[in-house]
Amino acid sequence: MSPKPYDFLIIGGGTAGLVLAARLSEDASQQVLVLEAGSDLSDDERVKLGASWLALQGSELDWSFKSEPQISLKGLKGRQVALNQGKTLGGSSALNAQNFSPPTQKIIDAWDALGNKGWDWKTLRPFYTKSYTPPFIAESQKKGLGREGWEDDHANGPVQLSFPESPNQLREAWVETFRRAGNLMPHNPWVKDSVGGFSNQSSVDPATGTRSFSANTYYDLAKSRDNLDILTSAIVEKILFTGSTEATGIQYQHGSQKKTAIARKEVILAAGACQSPKLLELSGIGDGAILERYNIPVVIDLPHVGENL
Repeated sequence: MSPKPYDFLIIGGGTAGLVLAARLSEDASQQVLVLEAGSDLSDDERVKLGASWLALQGSELDWSFKSEPQISLKGLKGRQVALNQGKTLGGSSALNAQNFSPPTQKIIDAWDALGNKGWDWKTLRPFYTKSYTPPFIAESQKKGLGREGWEDDHANGPVQLSFPESPNQLREAWVETFRRAGNLMPHNPWVKDSVGGFSNQSSVDPATGTRSFSANTYYDLAKSRDNLDILTSAIVEKILFTGSTEATGIQYQHGSQKKTAIARKEVILAAGACQSPKLLELSGIGDGAILERYNIPVVIDLPHVGENL
């Protein structure tokens, strides 16, 4: 049993998990524990220097997943594709290429249409713009970036964005090509739909020239709080349920010891696109026929969990 009671247990100290930890721990009465499988390498030069992101692929910071052999198309010749996913504090935001691209309005509205009521563009956009701070763009720079006439998105958040300072002929040619084709983005994609050509911002802090990601933004803002604990190198094995389908805790491995942590309020699963469904299945939520084959007690029979991954 964990020696300290927690209100919230967050599985995964990655891109989303650290945001949740920072926001939930703003309330000093709430005790929050984050469990991260990787270690804290936010001061590693490979992480800090944006140009080093390729060196992180396949490193100890990467889960190094691979796809199944691709046999449906003969031209792929059974090739397995690397599926990079962060295994460190900050998750994939610690090893990605720092391309900060907005989602399309249609994609976000599809969440609501598929049954997640209230998860639509109008509702969520204020929270997107609460997560980042865009760079100042001089009028003389806007044409080369394809940002003429764009509305201010009024964003102000921990993640710092920037453009490369030096002139970039390729970027300017990219924008001019879309302009001549009549497909240049006519408005700010963070305000409206992101259809058309434009130059992306990077999640690089313009003041330091280093990667701006969830570990050195959201976590740095919150790590001194007495009600927030971060446990690294902790492998969560399953979510615990007590007599119902409501999660009450987790079982995890830390070093050579198996431990249990109990949540007074919620268990939050933020382990990434591959590990989250895996943990659900190990915990008894998934295709009942598959779970029974591996002697996993079925909590909820949901055949779609983990499919097509």
